[in-house]
Amino acid sequence: MKSYVLAIALLGAASASPSAAQSVASPPPPFSWSGFYVGGTVGYGQANFDDVWQHTYDEEDDYYGPVGGQERMLTVKSGDGLLASAKIGYNYEINDKLFVGLETDISWSGVDRGKSTVWNSAYGVVLGETSSRLRWLATVRPRLGVHDGPALIYVTAGLAYGSVQSSSGSFILGADPYDLGKSMARYNVSTDEERFGWAAGFGAEYALSSHWIMTGEFLYVDLNGSSYYDRGRTSLSLETSIAILRGGLAYKF
Repeated sequence: MKSYVLAIALLGAASASPSAAQSVASPPPPFSWSGFYVGGTVGYGQANFDDVWQHTYDEEDDYYGPVGGQERMLTVKSGDGLLASAKIGYNYEINDKLFVGLETDISWSGVDRGKSTVWNSAYGVVLGETSSRLRWLATVRPRLGVHDGPALIYVTAGLAYGSVQSSSGSFILGADPYDLGKSMARYNVSTDEERFGWAAGFGAEYALSSHWIMTGEFLYVDLNGSSYYDRGRTSLSLETSIAILRGGLAYKF
């Protein structure tokens, strides 16, 4: 009887062992960075506008120019603000360490700066003002980096383009309210244009799951070249660059 019970127990253990082995969870497959993704970021930008408004007053500005007639200049050097962006991209794993990718993004920008000054004229006090604003910014950039499981670091560089709005001029304070010609702003120059340049930077990403990715990036953008606007004795030169630090989330398909 004892040998019969022992035989049944051994038979049950033998039949149960395959299912027990199957019940052990197999390790999850390694995370793959290859594929399309979409996402968004928020960040902070520090801009160098280098906008210079300049006007030379002479005898024609008898009531408006500085006493004695001379040149006046206003310069906007730096500005800052927040940016929010949307992006789409694709990554491809070259091997178990290297990857390449391509990303494009567009950002709404609150980066701006204004400056004003006053001086005495033969007629009264004159207010000079200049302001600059980065309205939006977009980039198209290849990426190259290394990955290790859920972590990734990369460098990037490519094309940048954006819209910069600038205006400068002067306005007489305390002018004769019955003389509209002397109450209006004069020697104003304003621009609202799209400019092209380049962007370069680096970043890091971490996969929170098989789909969700946390991102962080530093980007330097130079919207090339100085534009020059001349209105007789009034001119405005422009050049814009911006350093951006931003972070966000992406969804990988």
